[in-house]
Amino acid sequence: MKIRRCLKNMNSKWKAQIAMGLVCLLLGFSITIQLRSVKKNNGAGSISGLRAGEIQSMYRKEKEKNEALYLELETVQSRLDQYMSSVEDTNTTTKLMKEQLDNAEVLAGLKEVEGPGVVVKMNDGTQTPLPGEPESLYWLHDSDILLVINELKDAGAEAISINGERLTSISEIRCVGSVLSINNVRIGAPFIINAIGDAKTLESALLFKGGVVADIAAYCEVDVKTAESITVPAYKGAINFKYATPTAAKK
Repeated sequence: MKIRRCLKNMNSKWKAQIAMGLVCLLLGFSITIQLRSVKKNNGAGSISGLRAGEIQSMYRKEKEKNEALYLELETVQSRLDQYMSSVEDTNTTTKLMKEQLDNAEVLAGLKEVEGPGVVVKMNDGTQTPLPGEPESLYWLHDSDILLVINELKDAGAEAISINGERLTSISEIRCVGSVLSINNVRIGAPFIINAIGDAKTLESALLFKGGVVADIAAYCEVDVKTAESITVPAYKGAINFKYATPTAAKK
């Protein structure tokens, strides 16, 4: 939420600078119109009845007014140039900040993303338990899902979802009865894990001999496939930090 407020403040600053630039432009335009009006009045033949001294005095006053207006116009033009230069600098800064904000939102799981990766389908086992074996031995547990997720993260997965629930730094994966709780959402088998990253690296991390998939497949169903493009949705919940706050920047 703080990130969104930061973006909102940046937009307000941008709008204020644009509005100030437009005001300066309109002021310069109005001064130009006034100067043209003065010149036009000077050229009119309505002063033919005045004496030469009065005409000379009027001419001097109008000339002084024109010079003052020209100076004011130059001042306004200079300020306008400064504002426009400031806006261009702000554009560059805003673009960089926008890129950083996008990266932060992807890292936090707040943006939907797509890319290559793997799709892992996991389900309870269908085998009949041997004498003395508990039936739950062939059920998927939160520990099985966590083992797969850890392998994917270790192999460089950049975004992961389970049955459409985006994993974030605050996502939990735990058994609640016969289902799993992920992001406080109850999810039952089968579990579809989408992981974006280097597809071959992710696949190799899961399927190497004696790896986590081999262990889980002894009792449950696990299928791993690479994909050229998969989608991982954004986290749908709210993130409110009550205790964790950014530390002050070191000098």
